[in-house]
Amino acid sequence: MQIDNLSTKHHGDKATLVGAYAHFRDEEPLPAWADQIHDTFIKFQPNFYHIYKREVLLEIWKEILECNFSDLTIMEFYYQLRAPTFGKQYSDPSITHYIRQTGSGTWESQHYDFSKELVYNNLPKDIRLVADRMSKIYSEDFNEDNRNMYTTILDSYAEHLNNYLPHNVMRFRWPRLFGIKLSILKITNKFIILHNLKFSLKEFRFKRKLKKIMGNSYPWFIQEISNIKSIIED
Repeated sequence: MQIDNLSTKHHGDKATLVGAYAHFRDEEPLPAWADQIHDTFIKFQPNFYHIYKREVLLEIWKEILECNFSDLTIMEFYYQLRAPTFGKQYSDPSITHYIRQTGSGTWESQHYDFSKELVYNNLPKDIRLVADRMSKIYSEDFNEDNRNMYTTILDSYAEHLNNYLPHNVMRFRWPRLFGIKLSILKITNKFIILHNLKFSLKEFRFKRKLKKIMGNSYPWFIQEISNIKSIIED
């Protein structure tokens, strides 16, 4: 769901559905831990939205606090890698899984500067700490080769950055093109009709897709979304 043209506000005048989050895995961990690690970085699936036993969450957060990461995104990856080591995870396709408001993450943000985060924080040290701790867990608990797991984590994260950085540095490499993009956004924001039409069309297409997938549970879902919207737009 987006609020007022992908803004970061908690409440707004217009809230619409814009699409479904890409879902890659119904069951975790994968049969091979090397594949699980690689997919965690390349096919990001936020398992921190799942339901866990209290002691599992407390243990993960205890370890995160011990690591004291300087970069928040590394903290998320640690969570992603650690959670499946406590046991199997399953996704129930019959349950609607609400993710979050779009426009509030680093991927969509026009103000997030990865290079500054890299300079002011110690991201290389963070990811090496993740690799060190997680490779030991895989080695001790699952009989995996420590060094192989360590390098798999670092190589997979490097591949993740190769996909992420071109998007994030677009405004620096092609400032004129990025300026045109911002100008178009400003124009559409000034014309409320265009703004509303854009996201209304997205929501219409998404609802049509959901109706085919959800079947009899679709009316219930639409009513719940309506209730959520009324709270956001209040």
